Amino acid sequence: MLLVPVNEYKVRIKGMHYFIKTDKDLEYVNRVVEKLNERLSEIEQNLKAPDTQKLAVMAAFSFAAENMQLQEEKDVVTIKLDEIINKTA
Repeated sequence: MLLVPVNEYKVRIKGMHYFIKTDKDLEYVNRVVEKLNERLSEIEQNLKAPDTQKLAVMAAFSFAAENMQLQEEKDVVTIKLDEIINKTA
């Protein structure tokens, strides 16, 4: 069994403090928290939705949609690369 080092960080998201356990370093965690706070602020301004739970769900949806789009783009690139490799083989 491989033991993964776990770091615990205190972060601030939309004014609330949370403890995050992760194998990532503090710089990575801070970048994620910054991105999340930016997305939450964007959604709050655009939708005028001060409800924290609604903001969290909308941010989760936004990140999931972005992730899905990136995955689909990666799949297209992988297929094209396979085609190029097969043509040159």
